[in-house]
Amino acid sequence: MNPTARASDTSVDNNFVILLNNEMKASSEDVYSALSSPVRRQVLGLLRERAMSAGELADEVSVSKPTLSGHLNILKGADLVTVERLGAVRLYRINLSVVEEALASLMQLLRIDTGSSAFEKESKTT
Repeated sequence: MNPTARASDTSVDNNFVILLNNEMKASSEDVYSALSSPVRRQVLGLLRERAMSAGELADEVSVSKPTLSGHLNILKGADLVTVERLGAVRLYRINLSVVEEALASLMQLLRIDTGSSAFEKESKTT
């Protein structure tokens, strides 16, 4: 640390880092909101199979290109997809870690035990 730096300078730097980290992480509310749209869920399903360009996605979904662009921006904002630029083409990929985290959180909220199926639990009680 610079010996001439004031304590308040360090505080500002730390606050900036915290703000930056919070801005970079999508909230679970953003994720669930993004997942609420059937079109966005369809896009995620397509991206589960392979990375695709916006044009390829537009060929598969029944919305206009501007509408699809809006859906892709929401998915990016929720960190559910990542974008890789290859020249003039943007390649979209599903971010499975965020999808899995949302699913695990939802399962915990609903108290769904992943260790055994509902059928196995019912069989044990009868």
